[in-house]
Amino acid sequence: MPRIRVIKFRIIWLYEYHGVDLLNVIGDNIRFLRESRGYSQEGLAIRAGLQRTYIGDVERGERNITVLNLEHIAEALQIHPSVLLMDDVFRWKGRGSRK
Repeated sequence: MPRIRVIKFRIIWLYEYHGVDLLNVIGDNIRFLRESRGYSQEGLAIRAGLQRTYIGDVERGERNITVLNLEHIAEALQIHPSVLLMDDVFRWKGRGSRK
């Protein structure tokens, strides 16, 4: 099975069957990756071409992020956009879940 299909299936599975709030997953991942790179919200916003308040809203799960803005943020963080959709980014770094 191609990698994209596996990622897509996993995201749908998490969202539909485990009640994962995708906006919070994305927001937590953005915050974790931003902090791990030493970027402030403003620094990430400048790199992504977005507003600092928008970054804060996304990190708190209060904004419905567009695919284009997800891509801009991923580029600013130098990662593939699919990483922001994964529920286990914290485990990659051995930090466990934030919640």
